[in-house]
Amino acid sequence: MKEELMYGCLMTIENDDLRILAGEMIKTIPEYWYHVGASSTGKYHPEYSIGEGGLMRHTVAVVRILNYLFESTNEFYDSRKRDILRIAGIMHDSRKSGNQDDYEINPYTK
Repeated sequence: MKEELMYGCLMTIENDDLRILAGEMIKTIPEYWYHVGASSTGKYHPEYSIGEGGLMRHTVAVVRILNYLFESTNEFYDSRKRDILRIAGIMHDSRKSGNQDDYEINPYTK
């Protein structure tokens, strides 16, 4: 299920081994990440990333922005570096509130 939601991001990863790695990493993302907003207060993120699923939408936007930049500046990064940056974009907020147990105790950013 999680991989399906992130399929579009995964398919931009150029190297098979890194795509597989990213898929395995996505499986470790806590369940809350798929449901919470990117900002608990609405103060630090754009409106599209607020509310149900906002953190996931924020993450997808990060990868889309990276892909746009890579199209514009492809000469700076080889495919592995681009993929590593994509994976970093996918995972950058994956533990924003800790693991699932941490989140259930206190849902705010850790």
